[in-house]
Amino acid sequence: MDWFVLSLIGMVLYGVQNFIYKVVAEKRLNSGLVLLASFITGAVLSGVALCFSFTLQDNYAVIFAFAVVQASFYLISRYVKIESFKYIPAVVALPISRIHFALTALLGIIILNEPYTPYTVLGIFLFLGVVFILSKGSHVKDIRESNFRSGFALAMATAFFTTISEFMVKIAAVQYDVLVFMFMSYVWLTIPSHVLNRRLSDERDDRRGAVIFGALIGLFNFASFFTVMSALKAGPASVIFPIIGLNMLITIFLTVIIYHEKVTYPRLAALVLSIVAIILLRQ
Repeated sequence: MDWFVLSLIGMVLYGVQNFIYKVVAEKRLNSGLVLLASFITGAVLSGVALCFSFTLQDNYAVIFAFAVVQASFYLISRYVKIESFKYIPAVVALPISRIHFALTALLGIIILNEPYTPYTVLGIFLFLGVVFILSKGSHVKDIRESNFRSGFALAMATAFFTTISEFMVKIAAVQYDVLVFMFMSYVWLTIPSHVLNRRLSDERDDRRGAVIFGALIGLFNFASFFTVMSALKAGPASVIFPIIGLNMLITIFLTVIIYHEKVTYPRLAALVLSIVAIILLRQ
């Protein structure tokens, strides 16, 4: 399938997945159990897919080591994302977390000496504008100031850990077998997520709900992960990641419709700026 079509499919899948994270946050489900169920689902699905397309590799130890590091950062980013939704609306949290595009650009410029253009610089400054707008204009009547501070910090943490995870996915998509890498990542993630579940477990937890929504996240995560990595094998990351980044439009649309989150002018301005910045960073 064409890499552009795969990118569009991945965008939709990620948008729905992020909305399920929002549902999990609204229901105050155990984040550890949700993540554990999602990673077990991902491990089973990638394992089954691997059985039908297995080819012998000669670098399993290297792939596993890389998968462990990448997956660990991914786990942290998912956990803080769920927690951020518990404090602030998705229409605020998602544009903040999308700052990872600017961080990824800076990482490429500083560490990999990647070339940059005036569009890159403008995109980074627009993201700084997003942070400024949301940090000054979002703790209005529907958000307590203490909740806003916590949610803002968690959304920024989401951006930081997503940057590292996404940067490593770029490398993995080119160098390693997609399904082998995914299977090893999911298998490893069941271990720390099990520990997290034990730490967060409470007798009042809705365990059935956590498992159901976790399995749904795992299903969409496997489909989106595989789709995006397949697209990266054939197409340019500079175009694919901006397309994927627009998934927040789907998530925000669903949260506004279903949870009636308020789209104030500052939030709308921040959302538009973040979309423009995503496009500019990849010019």
